[in-house]
Amino acid sequence: MPLRMLILEDRPEDAELMLYELRKAGFQPEAHRVDTEADFQAQLAANPDIILADYSLPQYGARQALQYLQERGLDIPFIVVTGALNDEEAAACIKEGATDYLRKDRMARLGYAVSSALERREMRKRVLASEKMGSIGRFAAGASHELNNPLACVIGFSEVALASLADKRLSRVKLKTALEIIIHHAQRCKSIVASLLAYGRAFSLEPAPVHAHEALEEALALAERQASLANIHVIKTFAGDLPVIQVNREALSRVFVNVILNACQAMDGTGILTLTTRKQDPWVEIVFQDTGKGISAENLPKLFDPFFSTREVGAGTGMGLSICAGIIHAFQGEIKAESRGAGQGATFTVRLPI
Repeated sequence: MPLRMLILEDRPEDAELMLYELRKAGFQPEAHRVDTEADFQAQLAANPDIILADYSLPQYGARQALQYLQERGLDIPFIVVTGALNDEEAAACIKEGATDYLRKDRMARLGYAVSSALERREMRKRVLASEKMGSIGRFAAGASHELNNPLACVIGFSEVALASLADKRLSRVKLKTALEIIIHHAQRCKSIVASLLAYGRAFSLEPAPVHAHEALEEALALAERQASLANIHVIKTFAGDLPVIQVNREALSRVFVNVILNACQAMDGTGILTLTTRKQDPWVEIVFQDTGKGISAENLPKLFDPFFSTREVGAGTGMGLSICAGIIHAFQGEIKAESRGAGQGATFTVRLPI
């Protein structure tokens, strides 16, 4: 199996031992060994399949490298390989995003560790794809209802226009009015379909100057199919002096869509969603407050964990808020949830640096 590797290691002989063990395990490794921060970050552009990193190097070790990956939302399997690592240090590495760790005197396990890490990454990809398809399906279901009204108008006024061609008593004004209404509702249909296509395509995390209000309005346009059907009243309290932020607008919009739809589902058919923006140096804050069923104290700390979900089995993968948190953290931001408990509604706050 071909394997593109990035090895963060200052001892060439240790890197060679890693490659030897991987060849024994059936891999065909193509490796780049680095031992500085600049070289490590530069080699990430090659999109390696896996990273092996010594825990402690004179200049740049595994924990700094893990932090860099987390900040940029990069999902690359990361295995810590070290001469000595106590239980506390190992636990810290796993908590910070390492896939696995092993000692250099037990290198025979490396092939298994790499295989396991790659399998877990594939599983995450399948889960993300499933979640994305589920989101598109929910949008499509809402959009189908929204499309029915303008399509009914298009059909009805097309019949009026056709009748006017056979009945000379109908005025040109009435025909013109019918055609204008047809065009208006056809454009509504086009807008709905365009929103679905925009949500469905892939996006990057390349940042650019963005105004949070633009991303919020875009998210509302995508989510209003569900929000209007669920009889949700949206209140917008937007700050007039909000500075721009450095994010990817499409990625941020998807975070907002996810939070808005979660709020609509929590309100179970009716309620009020209040969107507030404000400047709190050095942050721009975007607050989503709903009047839904709230979040229990037991579930609150687990909301952003991968695979955690309060929905019924089969109703979701639990990846939505975990993905949102990853995107926000990639832009050096924060996202948190608050609730007074069952029946008390919930508040989600996104903070992004100015």
